[in-house]
Amino acid sequence: MKTVVISEAFTGYPNGKRRSFAKGEEVEIAVAYADLLIEKGHAREKPSPAPAEAPASVVEPSAQKPKR
Repeated sequence: MKTVVISEAFTGYPNGKRRSFAKGEEVEIAVAYADLLIEKGHAREKPSPAPAEAPASVVEPSAQKPKR
């Protein structure tokens, strides 16, 4: 599944069923159908949220420099 944002209102047939899409609507649809809508300019992929970063005070032991 892929989340896309609809760029313009249109009617499509995801999974063979008629569906109206509204401009600005965020929908989660099958990857193949999402790619088709993006290719035709009817939608754009919604960017994934940035992963949460660990607090600066937390450092994994493997990230520390070895002592000489």
